[in-house]
Amino acid sequence: MVETNETPVHTYHNFSKYNEAVDLELSRHDEARRVLKSKSVLLRAKALAFVILAFCVVLLTIFIIYSLFRDESRASVSQVPGSSTVEDTRKTKQQLTEIASGSENNNESFPIEKKFTVVSSTTMITGEKVVTAEEFLPENLKSPNWVYCYVSNSNGTSQNAEYLASYKDGEMTIETVDKYLLENAMPLCNFPAVSP
Repeated sequence: MVETNETPVHTYHNFSKYNEAVDLELSRHDEARRVLKSKSVLLRAKALAFVILAFCVVLLTIFIIYSLFRDESRASVSQVPGSSTVEDTRKTKQQLTEIASGSENNNESFPIEKKFTVVSSTTMITGEKVVTAEEFLPENLKSPNWVYCYVSNSNGTSQNAEYLASYKDGEMTIETVDKYLLENAMPLCNFPAVSP
């Protein structure tokens, strides 16, 4: 065997710069992955918020439409001319008869004059109301003592009312000269039949 005095040669490689570059690149990839993940979560949150907002808008729209139709249906039932006035008038007259029949029990030292008024209204095309009022005395609840008719504004108040006509003691008195009211509102008044 031959012996040599040569010392083995070892080479050392310094990969620290390469390792730093790899670590830097990996940290960049991790950062990019975290940014993409947060963007994805943000996009999902925005989409969910948009869906919830759209659902709320649809519910609000349905509620508004329902409210409008419910109010219109109530108003249309009350504005139909003669829709239930005959039945209401009959019931009111019956109730007035019952009230008037109890008048004998009143204390005569304090006489109270009783009159009962039955009011019915019909809405014109213009929105104004034609109001007919029948005044009854307790002694005779079958036929009115006095009937008068007027036109009020659309909210039903009698302020600035235009009186059309009245009926008392078998005579009708026309109280307006307005041709439009005589032609369009007067037929909507509920006067008793005038006997010849």
